[in-house]
Amino acid sequence: MCFDVGFLLRKYTAHITLEQALIGCTVELKTLDGRLLRIPINDIVCPGYTKTVPKEGIPDFSTGASSGDLIIEFDVQFPKKLSDTQKNLITLSIGPQPEEKVRYILFIISFILFSLFYYQITEKRKQSWFE
Repeated sequence: MCFDVGFLLRKYTAHITLEQALIGCTVELKTLDGRLLRIPINDIVCPGYTKTVPKEGIPDFSTGASSGDLIIEFDVQFPKKLSDTQKNLITLSIGPQPEEKVRYILFIISFILFSLFYYQITEKRKQSWFE
C-alpha cells in the first residue's frame, strides 16, 4: 500500500515504487474535510498515467460544480541498483515473449524426457552387466 497524506487539490502526485507501479497499490490521501480516500490502482502505471476520481477535487468555479474531479499523477521511484538475482528474476517473470517461453518450456520438457530415457537405458545396461 502506498500512503501519502496530502490536501486535496485538482491534481495530486502519488509517490509509488516500481513494484507498486507494476502490480498495483492503494493510494491513500486525506481530503480538506478530513476524510481518508483509498483509491485502488489496478492498472500498470506507465509514464504519463493518471487516475481521475470523480467529484473528489476542489469545487470547479468555472462550471459552477460543487466539486471537481481529482486527478492523481504518479511519480514512480526506481531502484538505484539491482543484484544479479533480482535481474534474473525480472527476466524470468517478464522477459521472453510468450512464443519464446513456449519454446523454453518445450526444451525443458524434452531435456527431462531425454534424461529419464537415458537413465532407463543406463540402468538396463548396468543390470545386464551384473547378470
